[in-house]
Amino acid sequence: MIIHAIDPGKTAGYVRWTEGYADPWSMWQDDALYVVRELARNLKTMDNHCVVVERYTQQSLRMTPQYDALEMIGATRYLAWDNGVKFELQSRADKSRVPNDVLRKHGLWRPNEPHMMDAARHCLIAIARHRPQSGIMMQLAGKI
Repeated sequence: MIIHAIDPGKTAGYVRWTEGYADPWSMWQDDALYVVRELARNLKTMDNHCVVVERYTQQSLRMTPQYDALEMIGATRYLAWDNGVKFELQSRADKSRVPNDVLRKHGLWRPNEPHMMDAARHCLIAIARHRPQSGIMMQLAGKI
């Protein structure tokens, strides 16, 4: 299984976990359109994908709307549908279940890339849901 996790926004975080690889992680943050383009390329190359995106909801009328996040969610939902891939939204609260020490332990801690780290948190939650018997989940038993 390949899990693509995205923290949407003008600057977006992207993490891909490929089950069974010696180095299963690919991760970075960049412009939203670049992340969407790379997701489209990745979905065409391999099978058994799951796309996970943080749900965005407008919290207050006083806050500036995050149109980039909304557009990115729509684009990734379309790409998943077009490629016959599982798509799921996770709440902002889900990522709080993954503490910083877990990111550090697995080489996912990059303080200058906060959007990538948020995507990593969502990726770990998705692994726990879809591949609870994977090696990484065995290492994280009781942490998430």
